[in-house]
Amino acid sequence: MFLGEGDQFDPSFDQSGRRLAYFFHNSVDAVNSVALIDFRDVPDVSQLGLPDSWSPQGQDLIEVWSVILLLQNLGSVEGGVAVISSEQDTERAVSYLKYHLVMSGHRLTLPVPLVLGNRLSDVQDSLVVEKDYTQFVEPFGMLGEVNSRESVLEGFLSTYHVLENYMIRSEVSSALSNTTGRSFQRVRDFKRLGQQTDASEVSHLTKLFKQCWDKTIGATTLSAYLENTFNTTKADPRWNENDFDKFLVELGVLNGSGNQVTFANGFNNAESVRNNFAKLVYSIRCSIVHNKATEFHLSNEELSREAIRVLVIVELCLPVMQRIAFGLPSSAPSTNPIFYVRRELMFY
Repeated sequence: MFLGEGDQFDPSFDQSGRRLAYFFHNSVDAVNSVALIDFRDVPDVSQLGLPDSWSPQGQDLIEVWSVILLLQNLGSVEGGVAVISSEQDTERAVSYLKYHLVMSGHRLTLPVPLVLGNRLSDVQDSLVVEKDYTQFVEPFGMLGEVNSRESVLEGFLSTYHVLENYMIRSEVSSALSNTTGRSFQRVRDFKRLGQQTDASEVSHLTKLFKQCWDKTIGATTLSAYLENTFNTTKADPRWNENDFDKFLVELGVLNGSGNQVTFANGFNNAESVRNNFAKLVYSIRCSIVHNKATEFHLSNEELSREAIRVLVIVELCLPVMQRIAFGLPSSAPSTNPIFYVRRELMFY
């Protein structure tokens, strides 16, 4: 039996997000059985989740051990945690317990909740009924998915998916501009369209942001909105330049020359922020999606470790990303990079 203070053991949770106060697994032999008793949120033993009528027998030995050892060590476990296992090495016992927890459908971490508030009211106020938004029905469905996300990582990825749609859509719209005066149907038209969309994802994302910086979305240009948002982020008590630089290194954000981007060399003025913003967004996306052993993986656990990570994603990146995702369909058609002049392009 291993007893420890609460801060020595990370809490575990059931599928509803409630902290597990009691867990046990009865293996086919007693040696491989394991149990957890967490007193941090439990004022009395009656709330541990033990059955009302309990008659242990056969494989229920781990429960018997739990109760006996609990009674012998009540003073030691008050406000702490007990891991009951035949394994004498604490680290190995805890690892074995965690394996059983996840195999039983429990969680070892909780999602970091996403709280953005309504920052798009000026965009909504700019909508006019005489404008035709029919061609944006598919993106509207994707935006509805964004609104359903409750965690930071899910919200970021769903918003990024909308931008992915806009990246290719802008290339299709651009290809169409070269067919003025005739229909989009020749073989070379489709070949050119394929060539324009056959580029790296970060190149498409960078191009999309460049196309949008001078666009008025709502009450201001996207460029001015980014500058104001970044200034607000830097004024936040959680902001720390060294922590920001560390996060950029973890993400592997590099400039066009392949050098590491830092605050002093990449985010120290409005122009440099615009130039490197797409790289920051793309690097965060890759860090969430990829989980290679040699790369930094931005999980809920990692997100919770450093305040700067949540600050940069929630207060800097997501507001600007959602400004494009939700607001670009409202932009004037004549200068809108994702607007299809011809209805037949909706099929592509």
